[in-house]
Amino acid sequence: MPEKKKHKKAMTKALLCTLVLLGGAVSMTALASLKKPPKENVMPELKLAVDVTASRPQEVQSMISGYGEVQALNTVALAPERSGRVVAIHPRLEEGEVIDAGEVLFRLDTEALMLEKTTATRRLVTLTRNRDLLKKEYERTQTLFENMKTGSLTAVETAEQNYNSAKDSVDQQVYVLAETNLNLKKSVIRAPFKARVKTVSIEKEHYVTAGTEVITLADDAILEMAVPIKGDEAATYLAFDENSAPATWFGTLKKNRCQVSWTNGMATASGTLDRVIRYDTASRTVYVAIRIDQKKQVGFPVTEGMFCKASIPGRTFDNLIPLPSHAVSYDGKVYVAEDGRLKTVQVDTPYTHEGFTYVSSGLAPGAMVITSRLTSPLEGALLTIQAPKELAAGDTP
Repeated sequence: MPEKKKHKKAMTKALLCTLVLLGGAVSMTALASLKKPPKENVMPELKLAVDVTASRPQEVQSMISGYGEVQALNTVALAPERSGRVVAIHPRLEEGEVIDAGEVLFRLDTEALMLEKTTATRRLVTLTRNRDLLKKEYERTQTLFENMKTGSLTAVETAEQNYNSAKDSVDQQVYVLAETNLNLKKSVIRAPFKARVKTVSIEKEHYVTAGTEVITLADDAILEMAVPIKGDEAATYLAFDENSAPATWFGTLKKNRCQVSWTNGMATASGTLDRVIRYDTASRTVYVAIRIDQKKQVGFPVTEGMFCKASIPGRTFDNLIPLPSHAVSYDGKVYVAEDGRLKTVQVDTPYTHEGFTYVSSGLAPGAMVITSRLTSPLEGALLTIQAPKELAAGDTP
């Protein structure tokens, strides 16, 4: 009996706990039903403000940039053709001076040569007189023998030998005199052209030896600049004359006008693309020559020794779209605005120059290319588009 009472008492407690819990749940539900739910807060999609430009295919002339040192085309090292003592030099024979063509640079001592010339001249007069007398003797002996049968053939031959010997002596003396005059001429060294003095290594009263270089002159009237261009760039962009005959060497370059500048434009000059100088097999580089026009230089001049930048016009390409280089990623992708949202497009970029990258394919004409600088934008992002800008090569990106 007691066990049944205990069981009944436990069941009663369990039932009461269940009723309490059920009443609490009903109360909570009733209280919750009295509370109004908060309004749903819809967050608007953020818009990305961007600048765009319409893609416009156009004809583009490529430009090649390169660097090189300006050199005088004609540089001459002068050496006397005879040895001697320097007795006179040009008053402005100093490094950096410009001396006109034909002016005397220096003279060598000619005292001994003048004495030789005087002696040779007098001896030539004597030998010439003897030759003339022996010629008359030979002619007289020959006439007597042939016309009057007087004398002998031996006498005639002897007279002829004497005349020929005298004539040979005169010829030798003429050569000696000519050689002396030539040495006198070699004693005066003149400027072969209007030249700038690069180096000087003589002084008055110094003794110089034949064949020793003593002066170096440069002709600044013709300056050239050798510019190295990578082989692939040269093959793609260099413009050759289509009418030049095919050859095993490079053809004739088009004489395009080039711009040469030194130290950020502090000195500028114009020039003409002249020729291909050489091909360097080690670096696979083509060296081209730019002939600088000295007559058109204004202000601070471009001179020999300056390391300058050259801008060389190359081939012309059709249907290229110029874009600011920052609008094209390193892997050839651009962002475009399509239906008000951002879209990534893969493009081909055959040419880049001075802040512009040129697209050959991948963009439809009129496509709105985003030119704002973006960092990892979300694909399909909603855009706020500024007024489209027309952009052409040469505009500031």
